[in-house]
Amino acid sequence: MIKMIVAIYRKPGMTMEEFQDRWLNGHGPLVRTHAKAMRMKKYVQSHYVSASDFEEVFAARGWNNRPDGLTEIWWESFEDFRAAMATPEGAAGSAALEADERIFFDVDRTQAFITHEETIF
Repeated sequence: MIKMIVAIYRKPGMTMEEFQDRWLNGHGPLVRTHAKAMRMKKYVQSHYVSASDFEEVFAARGWNNRPDGLTEIWWESFEDFRAAMATPEGAAGSAALEADERIFFDVDRTQAFITHEETIF
């Protein structure tokens, strides 16, 4: 399995509440609509939660540029991902998701990378 992790930021002027609602209730169902064509195995949204006890730790470590959320998407393999994107349905799904993201993501700050998990415990 491979996993894409995307650190996302809301567009300037959006409140956290507006962003999280749009992401969960607008984008989430859109991803679900295209997941099969794009051969996604799992999709998770991790929404920012304000936690003052942790903010002090983050600041002490210099972790001041946190994203507003993380998206995780799993595929069976690189080959499976490539095969999905090579189909008209997979390409259309990817284009639809990108167009929707541009509505509420600050795409200039968005960062993504591919991982494989190493479970420690």
